[in-house]
This record gives sequence, C-alpha cells and structure tokens, in this order.
Amino acid sequence: MGKASRNRKERGQGAPGSVFPQFPYERKFTRDEIHNDILPRAKAFGDLMRDGMGPNGSVLYLPADLFELWMIHGVLAGADGGKAYIRSRPAKNAMLEGGVEWVLLSEDTPEMQAEDVEAEADLYLQALQDRSLRPEVRAAIRRRMRVAADDAAEFLADDPDADALRDGPRDFGAPRLVQFTDADTPEEGDA
Repeated sequence: MGKASRNRKERGQGAPGSVFPQFPYERKFTRDEIHNDILPRAKAFGDLMRDGMGPNGSVLYLPADLFELWMIHGVLAGADGGKAYIRSRPAKNAMLEGGVEWVLLSEDTPEMQAEDVEAEADLYLQALQDRSLRPEVRAAIRRRMRVAADDAAEFLADDPDADALRDGPRDFGAPRLVQFTDADTPEEGDA
C-alpha cells in the first residue's frame, strides 16, 4: 500500500481513486442521471446565467470553474425547474446564522423532514422573541397570531371530533368533475 492510499485510508476520505475526496455525492447518481439529465441541464442553466448582471449594471464575474460547479448545484437543487435531487435543511453546526446543509432526496426520511420543520419553527420563534423587535411590532405580531388561533379554534369547535381529525389524514372522496352552465342553473321557483 502506497503512502497516499495509507493517508487516504487513515483520514477516511472518499473512495479509492476519488478525484474529489470531500464530494458529498460520491457514487450517488447513475451514469444515466449524470450524462442524460444533470450535465445537460447544468449546461443549459449555465447558458442562461453566464455573464449575469447585478441590479446596478455590474457584471457578476465568477471564475469559470466555480460557475460550472454552481450551475451543477443549482440543477441538483431543482433551481432550473427540473427534477430536484437534493433539498436544503437547517444546518446544525452552521458557521453562519441561517446556514443550510444539503440532503439527497433518495436518503431523506420523514423523520428528518419533521425534525427540519421543528428546527425552522424554532428559528422563526427565536426571531419573534428577539429583543431587537420594536414593542409595537411585537404587539402587532401577537395580535395577528391570536386572531388566527381564535379563528382556527372556532372552526374546529364546530366539529365534536375535531381533535381526532386535526392530525389524521382527510378523505374527501373521489374527485368529481363539476361543470357550470346556464342550463344547470335552476330558475327561481324551480328548486
């Protein structure tokens, strides 16, 4: 075993022969996905974004290698309107406030999604509790949330089984096609 292989093994970096040892999506996509979907979309997306201009008219100069990687990331996230392969989630150990990490959709679980919803709710609650809010803004937010909660409680109070139905799946029956024409409208007294 050579020195490079031994060092790679000790650090646990990438697969043997890996060009990008820190690449998080190593061997996560099929050749077909890469060559027939991801790369062509990244090229088309890059053609749209190349030499972009900022709102003040200045050209956004990005080095070509960084630009290509950015377009691939955009395609993986579905920014071009195509199939998304990754999604963002709040980062647990972010260096910057509001940082995110990216998760492959094929490795995503309902538990992770529920955890992310709670983390996002915590971020919003923390922002609401932030002392930098002016008192009148904080009072306005409380007033609006109270009205929404009262409306929801009133709506749910009409149904005696509301607590059981609140978190359960809803079945609205089979879809029906409804067409409105003048002939379908009953005249007064016909009903």
